[in-house]
Amino acid sequence: LLLYRQAGYHAKVITDHFTNYVLEQYKANEKQRVERYLKGYLEAKEAGENIGLKVFFGIESHLIPERADFLFYGATPDFLFEYPKLYELSQKEAFEVCCSHGILLLQAHPFRHQGPRNPEYMHGMEVYNGNLRNPSHNALAAQLARQYPHFVLTSGSDFHMYEDVGCGGMFLPDISDETELAKVLREGSNVSLIRFDGGALC
Repeated sequence: LLLYRQAGYHAKVITDHFTNYVLEQYKANEKQRVERYLKGYLEAKEAGENIGLKVFFGIESHLIPERADFLFYGATPDFLFEYPKLYELSQKEAFEVCCSHGILLLQAHPFRHQGPRNPEYMHGMEVYNGNLRNPSHNALAAQLARQYPHFVLTSGSDFHMYEDVGCGGMFLPDISDETELAKVLREGSNVSLIRFDGGALC
């Protein structure tokens, strides 16, 4: 987090992997697994408060029926206690759940090893993924997403290693919580996406 603050970021959305292959490592019941998963976010939020970096909650989940990764923006930690096996939902089921909870469902890096999924059951796509070690084919994602005028477009650094710091992100107005994050992304008018070199995508 300190590296992001030093790079000029004012906020970060933590979208740790909420997947069966991660959670199965925790030898516990469903509630305890969710609590263990949330530990990283809660520690990051506290650390962010100490250095002046806002930290918001998000989710990346590999939906097993779709064999694809999806981002959930606007969710709160309580959402996972309601859906502790979120990853078992189909895309359509996840989309319907998200709509009923005011959450945005977006496909993550849609051209990395998986291909785009049904646009009818998502609110948008990650059109720029800053991970330097995987072929995300961002230009293809951006080209496809712009065919759907209602789509929410996002950019993220996909941070896994130190070299990923600052490799993507979004310019947003000041927001206070996850609900407001989803609202601003949905409206889109005050959102600009940034890529690895710091330039604007749109």
